[in-house]
Amino acid sequence: MIPFYDSSGARRLDEIGIEEIGIPSILLMENAAIGITNVILENHNGEYVVILSGTGNNGGDGLAVARHLLTNNIEVEVFIVGKRELSHDTAVQLKIIKKLGIKVTKIEDESDIEILRKSLGQHPLVVDALFGTGLRRPLRNLYKAVVETINSIDLRVISVDLPSGLDASKASIIGPTVQADITVALGTYKIPHVVAPGVEYVGTPYLVDIGFPDYLLDKEPVGYIVEENDILNSPLFIPRKKNSHKKSFGHLLVIGGSIGKTGAAILAAKSAQRIGVGVVTVALPNITAHTADSLHLSSMTLPFDSCNGQITLEGAKALLQFTKNNKIDCAVVGPGLGEAYENIKFLVKNLDIPMVIDADAINSFAESPKELASIKAPKILTPHPGEAARLLGIDSSYVSNDRIGTAKEIAKITNSIVILKGFNSVIASPSGDIYLNTVGGPELSTAGSGDVLGGIVGGLLGYSKDILDAAITGTYIHGLTGELAKEEVGEKSVTAEDLIEYIPEAILELEKVEDE
Repeated sequence: MIPFYDSSGARRLDEIGIEEIGIPSILLMENAAIGITNVILENHNGEYVVILSGTGNNGGDGLAVARHLLTNNIEVEVFIVGKRELSHDTAVQLKIIKKLGIKVTKIEDESDIEILRKSLGQHPLVVDALFGTGLRRPLRNLYKAVVETINSIDLRVISVDLPSGLDASKASIIGPTVQADITVALGTYKIPHVVAPGVEYVGTPYLVDIGFPDYLLDKEPVGYIVEENDILNSPLFIPRKKNSHKKSFGHLLVIGGSIGKTGAAILAAKSAQRIGVGVVTVALPNITAHTADSLHLSSMTLPFDSCNGQITLEGAKALLQFTKNNKIDCAVVGPGLGEAYENIKFLVKNLDIPMVIDADAINSFAESPKELASIKAPKILTPHPGEAARLLGIDSSYVSNDRIGTAKEIAKITNSIVILKGFNSVIASPSGDIYLNTVGGPELSTAGSGDVLGGIVGGLLGYSKDILDAAITGTYIHGLTGELAKEEVGEKSVTAEDLIEYIPEAILELEKVEDE
């Protein structure tokens, strides 16, 4: 897993590297410049680059890049923005590039902006080295004008560490921000590199090594980015014994499917079977159960008592008895279940098996999320931003601006594993651990996609006692199905049914990696 940090964590790494280990700061700057230059050379075929440097060490990175570009026969021009005194290392870099004859222009006032605008309008690439991870407040005055100028011109932008204007500790947008095509993260990823909405300004992220020893890169990160190799130890990839039978891989009960939403439960059931659970029983209202019989032949159907398609208390009690009598291993509760919230709450609070709590089952606890903490059975909540907002009693815009904080808070108050759905889904544990899934993209924004995720995770619970593993592995595979489906049918045409069809291919692709 790849750790990612906020500004204080990144600063602490610098302090340990420089003060405790003794790595000279100018050496870290040189390593950063080499990494940035390599990214530029990989992505730029032109002969001229404009570099915008601030007065701090991020600006020094930019000045060092100017020197390396020159040695690669690329003509370069530097603008230093601001009146503040240069940091020590940046001043050193400035002396060097001046002796090399690199053109340096100072932009100290808004009246100088036209000089910058003219240069940017004539050249295809600008390197944004104005601000790094130290920014805390919105850019104003001269800096605001510079950023707006960059964004107003049609040119490629490569940002150093972060697009100027972003706060490394927040995913939210605090003010005017450079819209980068590429961002070169120095040493470590920071929150905006990987969490929306900040990630929208990052473009394509590149992570470059600046010389931190590997053991430093696990010093109190905000969380971890899940990689392909991280999920290969999941029970999903343990070879099955030859004498296995269907009960060896669990019996999953999917409870949902009210009138008009039967498909949600069926999508979850199909997904669970594709991920390898042994047996699936789909529990639906007695007036819709026949639909599952006709649409999903490989699962069993269990009608429950309902009134106008909504589960009754008697229906909930019968389902609880069914789980005991039939030794059900795990459950997915909620996809299309309806709005009989008190009865749904009764059902969820009395289930004593590992479960995925989704959709209407989450909404049942919107006014009393702390009740979920009293449930002793292992549980995974899979809210989308709207459901997360209802659980916390906040506006969904707050969720979108602080996805990590939202997931952590829900996990804490409900004592549950939480998968906060959305671009780069956030997985949080009750202890505050954060895992980020960066696989999958806009192709997952289709009706039923969440039901597929619930089914995949629920199916994994059938043969994994580790609910965190089920959440992490299931979310990764769900994202991978989207990427595979997109390659075949295009991003805009992916449906939930497509995601299910690509579950086997996703598993096979990961098994190939395991064998390499």
